[in-house]
Amino acid sequence: MTYREQTPQIIAILTRKLKPGKTFEDFQQAHLPPGKVHKMELGYDVDYFPLPTRVINMVSLTDPSLIVSIGMSYGEGDAIFKAVQEKMPIESERAKKIAEVSDKAGPTQIFAVATDNNYGARHMECPQAGLIPVTPELIAMLAQLFAPKT
Repeated sequence: MTYREQTPQIIAILTRKLKPGKTFEDFQQAHLPPGKVHKMELGYDVDYFPLPTRVINMVSLTDPSLIVSIGMSYGEGDAIFKAVQEKMPIESERAKKIAEVSDKAGPTQIFAVATDNNYGARHMECPQAGLIPVTPELIAMLAQLFAPKT
């Protein structure tokens, strides 16, 4: 069983707002940890933490300058916290690079997973779909769809 078939133990949520003139790709490059970087179909693979760690970066469809990052750490809790402590000097440098392209838009939040639920189609095969391109047309359509009703 791969770690992606298991439940993460710790989840971190960071919310950032791109600075004027900066792009999501600027953020992505600043957010990448040091190490051997391998571009994959939907993101990057970097051998950085000693335990499985997955990060999903999301772009708001109603405000594309708003980015939410969800970091999921797998393994024993003590080992996760030890790995994070060991990386803190490097993480400080990463934070400086991220701050050059974006500002915090809320506090960093750290959660311990309490439950892992399946609410539908658990046994259905689900091939990986491509990522949705965030375009001005999509943003306009969503703004109209979710406009307040008068």
